[in-house]
Amino acid sequence: MWTKHTASRFVSAHAHLQSGLTMSVPNLHCKVHGQESIIRAAAYDNRCTRLVAPEQYSPAAQGAIPPVQSMEGLGERSAEGDAPCKIRSRTELQRAERGGMRNDRFVSQEKRAMSVVLVHQKENQMDAGIVGKLRTAVGARELLVTTDSEQIRERLEEIEVLAGHAPIEVLLRAENCRWVQLFSAGADALLMRHPQTRDMAFQLTNVSGIHAISITEHIFALMLTLARNIQGAIRRQKEGDWRRLPHTAVQEVAGSTMCLLGVGSIGSRVALTARAFDIRVVAVRRHMNLALPQGVEAVYGPDQMEKPLAQADWTVSCLPHTPDTHELIGAAAFGAMSSDAHFINIGRGKVVDELALIAALQAGGIKGAGLDVTHEEPNPQDSPLWQMDNVIITSHYSGLSVEYGRRAGEIFLDNLRRYDAGRPLRNQVDKRLGY
Repeated sequence: MWTKHTASRFVSAHAHLQSGLTMSVPNLHCKVHGQESIIRAAAYDNRCTRLVAPEQYSPAAQGAIPPVQSMEGLGERSAEGDAPCKIRSRTELQRAERGGMRNDRFVSQEKRAMSVVLVHQKENQMDAGIVGKLRTAVGARELLVTTDSEQIRERLEEIEVLAGHAPIEVLLRAENCRWVQLFSAGADALLMRHPQTRDMAFQLTNVSGIHAISITEHIFALMLTLARNIQGAIRRQKEGDWRRLPHTAVQEVAGSTMCLLGVGSIGSRVALTARAFDIRVVAVRRHMNLALPQGVEAVYGPDQMEKPLAQADWTVSCLPHTPDTHELIGAAAFGAMSSDAHFINIGRGKVVDELALIAALQAGGIKGAGLDVTHEEPNPQDSPLWQMDNVIITSHYSGLSVEYGRRAGEIFLDNLRRYDAGRPLRNQVDKRLGY
């Protein structure tokens, strides 16, 4: 007996009569890229029989067609003399699906055999050990590690999983992509620049956490450089200027207060490191119901941000760029800071109203800044920030490390295994919230 679900799928096949699909229950006569096949669908036991070439088909022989038990041998003649499968690509499979030709179990097996896992990265830039493990983990799928646009264009319809830093054009045209693994912690380059991706059906994950060590060290490099006036010493060194500074030109970080904006994996490690420097830490975070991070004395909500800012000698922004954080740190925030305070930003440049930052630096509202990110990147040549002696700019490389590729690859490998096992993925991004 045909189930209601199966019947509806067969009824939908009638809509494709003009494209070469015809149907008679319980058989479906299908024309796929000029090759004709017959499927006898045994819906009563949730199976689908093998495809049969037209020259082998006759109504009297229908009952003799054996059910398909596995995908082995599809596309080639089996030892028992079964006819070859005429569906050879994902495109043809999709057309067959729309005609109701396959049950879910059969489709999932064949899809895997036809799909591609694309890692948009040059293979020589990836950890060789990770690539080897990925080739094993993809199973029947094909692992494609490349940035070659022509090679990718030919396989767009077959991409099921996309990892790395692929251009937006690839994602928008890879209509069968079910999961995107970013090799970055932030998702703003995708979700903020291309908001239409928020409504697309793919799962999104990032590599949050792999930067915690390198970015924490970068934060303290900026802090100590500003505290000890190292940037001034480097400038004087080029001029051969041996000049002793007054005591007031340098400061100690021990005994100072830090305000962390954002306490994820990076902020949590910063707080622990700050404690080793005898720095008191307060923080601002969105989720007030979470446990107090180790090393953090007090936590405030975004609507209370000015209170911890007023206490801080060092304000460190680890914030992602989302609709809620866009230019969150503006004139009011800088006005709440002490004139002896420094501002460090390793999150995203667009969380700062940069004109307000420049005005605060020029007016002496804050003492200095260490910026690994700017509102526009690269930072424009005419930006006043370049010429300020109390500002250090690094070109958005605080997250870089010789361990970056290996750590990102390990998260992707673990997530690929989770994906295939139907388990929750690590570092899932809420596309509405942006992180």
